[in-house]
Amino acid sequence: ISDGIMTSTRVAEMIIDATIESWPHNFHEALFAPSAKISSRQVKVAIEYLHANADKIISNTELANIANVSIRTLQNGFQRFTGQAIVTYHRQIKMERCKLDLLSDPTLTVSQIARKWGFSNPGRFCNQFQRAYGISPGELRKK
Repeated sequence: ISDGIMTSTRVAEMIIDATIESWPHNFHEALFAPSAKISSRQVKVAIEYLHANADKIISNTELANIANVSIRTLQNGFQRFTGQAIVTYHRQIKMERCKLDLLSDPTLTVSQIARKWGFSNPGRFCNQFQRAYGISPGELRKK
């Protein structure tokens, strides 16, 4: 999500994933069977890409192509090596960048910083920031 717009590719991926995972079908067992092995190097490539492109919308398809693995393999590898889903990890990177901007650039408003890093709803951003750091963006800035 960036500036309030979710790309149609990402929406389509989410709908397909939910459909495939929710309804029984002939390939249900294969889908939930242990996935191919993934090396920490492949996850590291994905992580480095997320850090280098924290301000961009990155689909799981794009990230899997960059890591040269399937989406499901990357998702499983991410969970195994980081303990988090890809989207959660990417949001954490964005939150860290927001925190740095809040502390280092007093010329930008909280809303501007949130939008800069892809949070389209400033109120939701403030709630997520509070949960992540135990302090609101405004209170952090005052310190």
